[in-house]
Amino acid sequence: DVILLVLSLYLFFMLYCFINPGILSKLAPEMTGGDASDVLAVMKNVLAGLVYSLIIGYFVLKLAGSFQSTNIWKQTERILIFCTMTYVAFVCFALPLNFFQQYENAMALESGIWVTLMNFFLDLLPMACFVGIMESGVVLIHSLKENKYDQEAVAAAHLMAQRSRRTVSVSVLCSIIQNILQLIFWKQIMHANFFLNIPFLPLILAFAGLLIAEYLKESSLLYDDNQMII
Repeated sequence: DVILLVLSLYLFFMLYCFINPGILSKLAPEMTGGDASDVLAVMKNVLAGLVYSLIIGYFVLKLAGSFQSTNIWKQTERILIFCTMTYVAFVCFALPLNFFQQYENAMALESGIWVTLMNFFLDLLPMACFVGIMESGVVLIHSLKENKYDQEAVAAAHLMAQRSRRTVSVSVLCSIIQNILQLIFWKQIMHANFFLNIPFLPLILAFAGLLIAEYLKESSLLYDDNQMII
């Protein structure tokens, strides 16, 4: 709640700076050359970025403080669904925007357009695989919420581990193919970035999925034995 108080005070300061450009000019760093209006636009973006960080930070901390052990499964499921929807929305916005920018730069050469299309699909595949991981995580949480000793939970954990391993393989292979394409069409492209994407998060999730699956499998067997004895 202290963040809300800080946010309210900061909004007054930000609005005062927006109304009085002279204050912004004093806060701006000293630059040689360039237009003063460009510096003011950058400073306004900086001030607005701090507002967004305070708002997002407040909701994240509020969400973290609302966790309760009695309803942990339901809350975790909702968070995963929300994160999945947010990630999909971000991909649908950022990836096409980046594609259109690269497409405009590559319109002069036919081979450059083809490389841009290939890079778009190579960037899309790992992201689509990661969405599959998040979807399997939602299924796993739902299965654990319903019955943690059921075989469906074990199958969901195995599915998450399998999709995580697949995402790691797809990400590395797509990065290698992109580097090869940039090397082949070196003269026809305007921008080249050679990198190797190693997705550590899917790799960690793969090990976590396998460990959870083995734990749930042993717990299910012990539960079945106890039920038979009873």
